[in-house]
Amino acid sequence: MRATPYGVHSRCRHARTPLSGLWTNPPAPSAATIETLRAMERDGLLTRTAYDENPSRVEYALTPLGRTLIPLPRLLAARHAHRRNAA
Repeated sequence: MRATPYGVHSRCRHARTPLSGLWTNPPAPSAATIETLRAMERDGLLTRTAYDENPSRVEYALTPLGRTLIPLPRLLAARHAHRRNAA
């Protein structure tokens, strides 16, 4: 995923690690990834834009509802760090 002024975007075919800073032809996203993205789209957290290109390209973006969830991982990480330091 990458942050832009318009939200957070993810391209499945670019969701792999780059090799020397260049993207190679990564394997297709796993069925679990596709299923998760589709569920998030159904729940109104993501929008999906398919482009008529070869190779095919699909781009996902957070909806306003999805953007409301951005602070949650930060809050969970802070809580975890606080509890770990308190122990």
